[in-house]
Amino acid sequence: MPMTSGSKLASLAEAVSRVPDGACVAIGGHDGRRSPMALICEIIRQGCTGLRLVGWDGGFAFDLLEAAGCAASVETGPAVRDRIRAAALGWTAAPSGAGAPSLALRPDVVLLHGEWADSVGDVRFPVETWEPESPDLLLAQAGASVIASVEQIVSAEAITRRATDPCLPGATIACVAEAPYGAYPTACETRYEVAEQALAEAVAAIRAPETLDAWLDAHVFGPADHWSALDRIGARRLLGVTRDRVLRV
Repeated sequence: MPMTSGSKLASLAEAVSRVPDGACVAIGGHDGRRSPMALICEIIRQGCTGLRLVGWDGGFAFDLLEAAGCAASVETGPAVRDRIRAAALGWTAAPSGAGAPSLALRPDVVLLHGEWADSVGDVRFPVETWEPESPDLLLAQAGASVIASVEQIVSAEAITRRATDPCLPGATIACVAEAPYGAYPTACETRYEVAEQALAEAVAAIRAPETLDAWLDAHVFGPADHWSALDRIGARRLLGVTRDRVLRV
């Protein structure tokens, strides 16, 4: 899906090809919601290495990249949040109550998963799921480049109709890839819940050296792309966590 003039649309493979080895990569999502898992799996397929991973909190996405050998380091927690927040606000450092302030943290690449986007890269999130100080918003404001996956590509008119929903404007997005169930097995609040059984199985598998390779072969390297991965998961499991079978925008 090569990008045309003015279009920010890309395939997952094209989007991830923008992530260089050794980059500082911020992973969006928070508290088991909207982890950009389709992008994460594509990073593993493409064999990215030496990544410095940062994020609001840890979770399955970080564990998976570490287990697959893509990560050189992982940084999360309150101190990292303060440094990201400082970068988002345009500060050079995060204030500190004791000692020297910490330098603002500006990731090279930010990976996010949203609900809708149009062809010019405007990415929207449902207002009912948005927090006053959303981690995804702060990460996007702090990062040098933002790559987004979304549940659905819609028309510009559909984006405009949902004007009350928070939006990351296309000017701030490097590219966007359509990936239904792109946060699975984590949740995408208005679309589907956490796939508790699948997540538990995956966490157990990647933490044990004797089962890691088999899990990666079945769920990441075996499927040729995200669509094949969805076929591998199966309709029964996907529909089992789906909240709304029909969602109009």
